Amino acid sequence: MSQHPHVTPSRCHVEPECPQSTPEWRDIPASSHAISERWLEWLASRDSLTERLMAAAGEGRFHVRLLDQYLGQPWPDEAEALGLAAGQQAWLREVALCVDEVPWVVARSVAPRVSDQQAPFAGLGENSLGSWLFQQPDLRRSPIDISRISRPIRGYRGIWQRRSLFCHGGWVMLVQESFLPAMAEALSLDPSPG
Repeated sequence: MSQHPHVTPSRCHVEPECPQSTPEWRDIPASSHAISERWLEWLASRDSLTERLMAAAGEGRFHVRLLDQYLGQPWPDEAEALGLAAGQQAWLREVALCVDEVPWVVARSVAPRVSDQQAPFAGLGENSLGSWLFQQPDLRRSPIDISRISRPIRGYRGIWQRRSLFCHGGWVMLVQESFLPAMAEALSLDPSPG
Protein backbone atom coordinates (compact mmCIF):
# COMPACT_ATOMS: atom_id res chain seq x y z
CA MET A 1 0.00 0.00 0.00
CA SER A 2 3.00 2.24 0.02
CA GLN A 3 2.23 3.01 -3.62
CA HIS A 4 -0.27 5.65 -2.54
CA PRO A 5 0.97 9.27 -2.62
CA HIS A 6 1.53 11.24 0.56
CA VAL A 7 -1.61 12.24 2.46
CA THR A 8 -1.96 15.99 2.65
CA PRO A 9 -4.23 17.39 5.35
CA SER A 10 -6.90 19.63 3.89
CA ARG A 11 -6.24 23.34 4.14
CA CYS A 12 -9.51 23.89 5.98
CA HIS A 13 -8.94 21.03 8.42
CA VAL A 14 -10.08 21.69 11.97
CA GLU A 15 -9.79 18.65 14.22
CA PRO A 16 -13.11 18.26 16.05
CA GLU A 17 -13.36 17.61 19.74
CA CYS A 18 -15.08 14.45 20.86
CA PRO A 19 -18.76 15.33 21.34
CA GLN A 20 -20.47 14.45 24.60
CA SER A 21 -22.80 12.00 22.84
CA THR A 22 -20.52 8.98 22.58
CA PRO A 23 -22.29 6.14 20.75
CA GLU A 24 -23.39 3.14 22.79
CA TRP A 25 -22.17 0.34 20.56
CA ARG A 26 -24.10 -2.95 20.57
CA ASP A 27 -23.89 -5.96 18.31
CA ILE A 28 -26.64 -6.63 15.78
CA PRO A 29 -28.19 -9.71 17.49
CA ALA A 30 -28.55 -7.83 20.78
CA SER A 31 -30.26 -4.91 19.04
CA SER A 32 -32.25 -6.48 16.21
CA HIS A 33 -35.53 -6.58 18.16
CA ALA A 34 -35.50 -2.77 18.31
CA ILE A 35 -34.81 -2.19 14.61
CA SER A 36 -37.35 -2.15 11.80
CA GLU A 37 -36.83 -4.81 9.14
CA ARG A 38 -36.02 -2.23 6.44
CA TRP A 39 -33.40 -0.51 8.60
CA LEU A 40 -31.92 -3.86 9.56
CA GLU A 41 -31.31 -4.60 5.86
CA TRP A 42 -29.04 -1.54 5.75
CA LEU A 43 -27.41 -1.84 9.15
CA ALA A 44 -26.64 -5.58 9.05
CA SER A 45 -25.51 -5.80 5.42
CA ARG A 46 -21.94 -7.05 5.04
CA ASP A 47 -21.56 -6.31 1.35
CA SER A 48 -20.49 -3.00 -0.20
CA LEU A 49 -22.48 -0.05 1.13
CA THR A 50 -21.40 1.93 -1.93
CA GLU A 51 -23.03 -0.60 -4.25
CA ARG A 52 -26.20 -0.67 -2.12
CA LEU A 53 -26.43 3.12 -2.22
CA MET A 54 -25.87 3.22 -5.97
CA ALA A 55 -28.66 0.68 -6.48
CA ALA A 56 -31.00 2.56 -4.12
CA ALA A 57 -30.27 5.86 -5.87
CA GLY A 58 -31.80 4.58 -9.11
CA GLU A 59 -31.39 7.36 -11.67
CA GLY A 60 -29.72 9.60 -9.08
CA ARG A 61 -26.00 10.34 -9.37
CA PHE A 62 -23.93 8.77 -6.59
CA HIS A 63 -20.57 10.24 -5.64
CA VAL A 64 -18.14 10.44 -2.74
CA ARG A 65 -17.35 13.87 -1.28
CA LEU A 66 -14.07 13.96 0.63
CA LEU A 67 -14.63 16.07 3.76
CA ASP A 68 -11.19 15.67 5.33
CA GLN A 69 -8.21 13.35 5.56
CA TYR A 70 -5.44 13.86 8.09
CA LEU A 71 -3.23 12.47 10.84
CA GLY A 72 -4.87 13.18 14.18
CA GLN A 73 -6.23 12.00 17.48
CA PRO A 74 -8.97 9.33 17.34
CA TRP A 75 -11.90 9.54 19.71
CA PRO A 76 -11.52 7.37 22.85
CA ASP A 77 -13.97 4.66 21.70
CA GLU A 78 -12.20 4.50 18.32
CA ALA A 79 -8.81 4.10 20.01
CA GLU A 80 -10.24 1.37 22.23
CA ALA A 81 -11.72 -0.52 19.26
CA LEU A 82 -8.34 -0.44 17.52
CA GLY A 83 -6.32 -1.24 20.65
CA LEU A 84 -4.41 2.05 20.49
CA ALA A 85 -2.57 3.51 23.45
CA ALA A 86 -3.82 6.80 24.88
CA GLY A 87 -2.50 9.70 22.83
CA GLN A 88 -1.52 7.54 19.85
CA GLN A 89 -2.29 9.22 16.56
CA ALA A 90 -4.10 7.62 13.64
CA TRP A 91 -4.95 8.33 10.03
CA LEU A 92 -8.47 9.71 9.73
CA ARG A 93 -10.68 10.00 6.66
CA GLU A 94 -14.17 11.56 6.62
CA VAL A 95 -16.44 11.46 3.58
CA ALA A 96 -20.04 12.05 2.60
CA LEU A 97 -21.70 9.49 0.33
CA CYS A 98 -24.04 11.62 -1.75
CA VAL A 99 -26.88 11.17 -4.20
CA ASP A 100 -27.50 14.18 -6.45
CA GLU A 101 -25.25 16.29 -4.19
CA VAL A 102 -27.27 15.38 -1.06
CA PRO A 103 -25.36 13.43 1.64
CA TRP A 104 -27.13 10.17 2.49
CA VAL A 105 -24.36 8.68 4.63
CA VAL A 106 -21.28 10.17 6.28
CA ALA A 107 -18.38 7.88 7.06
CA ARG A 108 -15.29 8.15 9.22
CA SER A 109 -12.42 5.70 8.80
CA VAL A 110 -9.58 5.36 11.30
CA ALA A 111 -6.30 3.50 10.69
CA PRO A 112 -3.42 3.31 13.18
CA ARG A 113 -0.26 5.13 12.19
CA VAL A 114 2.41 2.57 11.32
CA SER A 115 5.97 4.01 11.39
CA ASP A 116 6.39 6.17 8.29
CA GLN A 117 3.83 4.39 6.13
CA GLN A 118 0.99 6.31 4.57
CA ALA A 119 -2.64 5.59 5.36
CA PRO A 120 -4.18 2.60 3.59
CA PHE A 121 -6.68 5.02 2.05
CA ALA A 122 -4.07 7.56 0.94
CA GLY A 123 -4.57 8.57 -2.66
CA LEU A 124 -8.21 7.53 -2.88
CA GLY A 125 -9.42 11.13 -2.95
CA GLU A 126 -13.11 11.10 -3.83
CA ASN A 127 -13.13 7.43 -4.74
CA SER A 128 -15.00 4.98 -2.51
CA LEU A 129 -12.96 3.25 0.19
CA GLY A 130 -15.55 0.47 0.31
CA SER A 131 -15.36 -0.22 -3.42
CA TRP A 132 -11.58 -0.54 -3.13
CA LEU A 133 -11.71 -2.67 0.03
CA PHE A 134 -14.22 -5.16 -1.36
CA GLN A 135 -11.88 -5.87 -4.28
CA GLN A 136 -9.13 -7.12 -1.93
CA PRO A 137 -9.00 -10.94 -1.85
CA ASP A 138 -7.58 -11.05 1.70
CA LEU A 139 -10.21 -8.72 3.20
CA ARG A 140 -11.59 -9.73 6.60
CA ARG A 141 -14.37 -7.90 8.43
CA SER A 142 -15.37 -8.00 12.09
CA PRO A 143 -18.96 -8.26 13.29
CA ILE A 144 -20.92 -5.03 12.93
CA ASP A 145 -21.79 -2.89 15.95
CA ILE A 146 -24.58 -0.33 15.82
CA SER A 147 -25.72 2.61 17.90
CA ARG A 148 -28.89 4.68 18.17
CA ILE A 149 -26.75 7.53 19.46
CA SER A 150 -25.09 8.93 16.37
CA ARG A 151 -22.00 11.05 16.98
CA PRO A 152 -21.86 13.97 14.53
CA ILE A 153 -19.31 13.63 11.76
CA ARG A 154 -18.40 17.03 10.30
CA GLY A 155 -21.70 18.39 11.61
CA TYR A 156 -23.86 15.61 10.13
CA ARG A 157 -25.87 13.60 12.66
CA GLY A 158 -27.41 10.33 11.56
CA ILE A 159 -30.44 8.32 12.59
CA TRP A 160 -28.35 5.17 13.03
CA GLN A 161 -24.60 4.66 13.14
CA ARG A 162 -22.66 1.45 12.60
CA ARG A 163 -19.02 0.41 12.70
CA SER A 164 -16.79 -2.56 11.97
CA LEU A 165 -13.11 -3.38 11.58
CA PHE A 166 -11.65 -4.20 8.17
CA CYS A 167 -8.33 -6.06 7.91
CA HIS A 168 -6.30 -6.10 4.71
CA GLY A 169 -2.62 -6.40 3.87
CA GLY A 170 -1.46 -6.02 7.47
CA TRP A 171 -3.66 -2.99 8.05
CA VAL A 172 -6.66 -2.73 10.33
CA MET A 173 -9.19 0.06 9.82
CA LEU A 174 -12.22 1.07 11.81
CA VAL A 175 -14.99 2.20 9.45
CA GLN A 176 -17.99 4.03 10.89
CA GLU A 177 -21.05 4.94 8.83
CA SER A 178 -23.83 7.28 9.89
CA PHE A 179 -27.14 7.02 8.02
CA LEU A 180 -28.66 10.47 7.56
CA PRO A 181 -32.28 11.72 7.61
CA ALA A 182 -32.06 12.66 3.90
CA MET A 183 -31.53 8.98 3.04
CA ALA A 184 -34.43 7.93 5.26
CA GLU A 185 -36.69 10.45 3.56
CA ALA A 186 -35.60 9.51 0.02
CA LEU A 187 -36.09 5.78 0.68
CA SER A 188 -39.20 6.12 2.91
CA LEU A 189 -37.40 4.62 5.91
CA ASP A 190 -38.61 5.28 9.43
CA PRO A 191 -37.01 8.61 10.47
CA SER A 192 -36.75 7.52 14.10
CA PRO A 193 -34.21 4.96 15.36
CA GLY A 194 -36.85 2.65 16.83
